[in-house]
Amino acid sequence: MSSQKFSFEVLAQSGTNWTLVNTLRDKEAAIADAKARRTQGRFKAVRVVKTSFDETENIFKETEVFFEGDKRKASKHDDEDAGVACWKPDDFYSITGRDSIRRYLKESLDRWGIIPLELLHHIEHFERLEDTGTIMQGAVQRAAIAQARESGQDLRKRMLEIYNLINAAADILRKDFKKGDLKKLQGDDINGLVDALAGDSRRGYLFQCAMAIELFEIKGVRTKLNRVLSLFARCDRKEAYPFFDMLLAEFFDGMSNLSELFGQEGELGTAVLGLADIAIGKGRTDEGGGEMLPGITQLAERIADGGMNHTRDALLGRVYAALRGKKEMRAGVVDDILFNSEMLDRLRLDDGEYAGGEKLMEVLKERSERLITAFAIERLLGECENPAQRAERLLQIEPGIVGGTNKRTLAGYIKPLIGSADNEIFFVKENGNVFDRLRWLCRAEAAVVDSGFDELNRRHLCDRLDEIAVKILASEKLLARLEGKGDNFVETGLALLRFCASGLLTDGNAKRMAKQRTLVYLKKPGFLSGLMGSYDGEAAMAQGLKEFQGLLAAAKIDAS
Repeated sequence: MSSQKFSFEVLAQSGTNWTLVNTLRDKEAAIADAKARRTQGRFKAVRVVKTSFDETENIFKETEVFFEGDKRKASKHDDEDAGVACWKPDDFYSITGRDSIRRYLKESLDRWGIIPLELLHHIEHFERLEDTGTIMQGAVQRAAIAQARESGQDLRKRMLEIYNLINAAADILRKDFKKGDLKKLQGDDINGLVDALAGDSRRGYLFQCAMAIELFEIKGVRTKLNRVLSLFARCDRKEAYPFFDMLLAEFFDGMSNLSELFGQEGELGTAVLGLADIAIGKGRTDEGGGEMLPGITQLAERIADGGMNHTRDALLGRVYAALRGKKEMRAGVVDDILFNSEMLDRLRLDDGEYAGGEKLMEVLKERSERLITAFAIERLLGECENPAQRAERLLQIEPGIVGGTNKRTLAGYIKPLIGSADNEIFFVKENGNVFDRLRWLCRAEAAVVDSGFDELNRRHLCDRLDEIAVKILASEKLLARLEGKGDNFVETGLALLRFCASGLLTDGNAKRMAKQRTLVYLKKPGFLSGLMGSYDGEAAMAQGLKEFQGLLAAAKIDAS
């Protein structure tokens, strides 16, 4: 049985966009909040979505439980993307044309284990589609409705135009296969095929026909891709690379499961990083395990050389789709969030820019936003036992949160943990012994300083951590206790100096106070001579003075 936790998100619509305005644990309270916002008249519609996390499947699930406002009658075609309309038979073979074919025939293509290029270049695949007339009719109808809605064209006229285009393309394909003189691949001699087609004005079309014939008896997407990649690895005719680019891009687009590429079932994040490696021309690292398809190394090399752009874009598209999905990239909540920083590191180019540019950042911002909702943060902090553990967990995930707004949201969760009066008692009195308490504050301060928080939030958090450190010093009378140690002022000064250099003081008033008290002793007349006189022999004195200089440097104290 699945173990689930849930919350209720209130969303409001202004214009065409929906905005998350509140998150509550109680359904009725969420509905009441939504109704109140609708009554104010600021929004055209409101809704409440129940968001649950299924810990067994490790995915988020959403269900709409309330809607109020303007909502036109739904149509089964409302969400249909019109795509780019085809106006002549050649349009079917374009990238946008094949994309439309995949969109409208996806279920059938997946069931038959073929890609659009195979459908367009093998008559038996096309006749199979013709024989299942309702499938073609449904696809034509959906495309026509979407395109007519967008263009205002008469629906019946658009349907007739699409049928005429299909018949024209089918006639060309049927004639080519009927003549029986299509070039075919002879064994593995891919270069021979390319040479045989050289000079033919239809060589791109004829090459894909030859590949469709080669793949016709092969079953399974992975096996077909294996064959195409092995031929690609053998091909040294650059004029064929654009043809392979179209073919491989479609295979990568059409793979329903990334394990088909990597031959393994494991963490999704490992497969996604593998795709990213190939997309930027680096091949795949050995961390993923599993048996890699042959030809991937050569493909990565071609991408690195600036070719195979459609394949590169298809690979990046699969990366983006995976990041937008609801499945975890890594096992464990923290590692799943930090996967965002792994992806950034992997896609960082030599010039400091990122492969995918703004698109990558947009996708990672969306994923980060989803991972720091109130519900997600509650799950993240569920096993933490005290404010220190909760704050440390939030600082731990900061590198994986992308986008200034998301960083500010994360900082907003940390502020009350270290800022509330109740939690202050814990940090000042209860978070371990006095040195553990100070050490935790310094560790948290270092994480804030190294973070990507904006300057205002960094300063706010550091100042608050420093304020707690000062209160610990005061409540424990720590400086006074150190001053009480030692038989003379030289030993007292050294004890204070060692404390300043210990890394137990936050950079602020806490360190400033300790330095001031230390300097009182270091600058007393006779301190240096007393220090030198405390050593037995010149060697011990030299070593002692060296250690003293090291303490001054570590504490950043100028005793001159």
